[in-house]
Parts: sequence; structure tokens; C-alpha cells
Amino acid sequence: MQSNNCLNCGSVLESSSIFCPQCGQKADTHRLNFHHIWHDLVHAFTHADKGIFPLIWQLVFRPGIVAREYVDGKRKRYFNPFTFAFVVVGFASVILIGSGFASFSGGSAMPANPISIFLDKHVNLLIFLNIPLLALFNRLLFRRSGANYSENLVLAAYTSGQRSIFFSMLVAPIWLMFHPPFYPFLAFYLFCWSCYYGWACTQFYSGRKTVSFFKGMLSTLLTQVVTVILVSVTFYIYFRFFYKRH
Repeated sequence: MQSNNCLNCGSVLESSSIFCPQCGQKADTHRLNFHHIWHDLVHAFTHADKGIFPLIWQLVFRPGIVAREYVDGKRKRYFNPFTFAFVVVGFASVILIGSGFASFSGGSAMPANPISIFLDKHVNLLIFLNIPLLALFNRLLFRRSGANYSENLVLAAYTSGQRSIFFSMLVAPIWLMFHPPFYPFLAFYLFCWSCYYGWACTQFYSGRKTVSFFKGMLSTLLTQVVTVILVSVTFYIYFRFFYKRH
């Protein structure tokens, strides 16, 4: 469907225009059908320019470099970090709930309560909470780097999304197939995550890599501690002030 005006912003288009000079939308805008929707969906996930699958592969080997390049303005080549985190965390949350790896019911030691039920169904909220907390602790620990809070959020979003991919593709299958002892397995998983994040920090920040690595690990530890404290305080408030024993 060719028009003399951009269908998005209304700007006048030259006959030779491929894209609108004002908003960047394609001048040749087809009527939507299933073929175009499928093409756009596949393009969004697989295309070398901003595709999510190429991004996942790059985040395996160069997470800090990807985040640094995005912060420095090379944004056309990369999938948006916050969209990436939203998509993969949502996907991983379904697997996390289905695998039974994380449960807040506490077994028979904890009475049934709405807090546990809510967290069991919405564990993704805790994963999302980790992103701003990671950025906050990085802002404090790497304050001399000059990176502001928003720039630290980019690193936290990319790496947290990749953490969700790691859980979905490796941790959950191992848990379901072999069902290893929970706490040692959880500790190993968190240790791997801390090492990955510390490594990402060595790529994202300038300075001594060893220092950046351990600061990154400390950031994940502090984030985990604060998350546990927030959850524990929520349970305490409920059982202290709202729980009615029968």
C-alpha cells in the first residue's frame, strides 16, 4: 500500500523514499496479514540486526561489552535490554514455577498463607526486583566509574535476562532429571551467577579487572541478601499482624 504521506506521522514522502525521513517507518506499508506478522516475529527474534537469539549468543561471551556498547550509543545492533529482560524472565518464570525449583510455601513448617501463594504464582516479580537492586549496588560499588544509575540498569537487565536463559536451558532440566539436593544445588547455581556477573563487570567497567570481578560478585550477594530480607519481613508482618490462628 503506497501513499504520498507517511501512514505513521503524516509527513510528505518523495516517490523514491524507502523510509519516512521524520519517523523512520517504511514508506511501503502493506496491509497486515498472517504472513507479515509471522515474518516480523521471526525477524525480531533471529535477524542479525537487533535479534534476540544473536543477542543471547553474544551475552554468553561478552555480556559487559554488549552492555557497554549499548550505553555508549551503539543501540541499533542490539535488542533493547529491558524488553529482553521482560521477555526472557517471563519465559523463565513459567519454567521456574513448573519445575518446582522455587517454592515459598515452606512445606509443612509454614501454614498456608496468601503471601506464599502470591509469590509461588508471581516469582517473576522477585526476579524483576533483582534488576534495580543490582543496578543500585553497582552504582554504589562502582561510583568512580562515572556510570549513572540508568547505565548500570542496562548491565543488570542484560545479565539478569541471560541468567534466566541459563536457568531455563540448564538449571531447570538438571533439577527435573536428577533432582539433586536442593541447597547445595541452589548454592552452586548462585555461585555460577555471581561469577558470570563479576565477569560481565570486568568488561563493562574500566580499571583493575580483579577488583571489578569481586565487586560484581559482591553486588549479587548484596542483592540476594536484600531480597531475602524483604521477603522475610513481608512474611513476618503478615504472621505478626494479620494471620489468624484457628
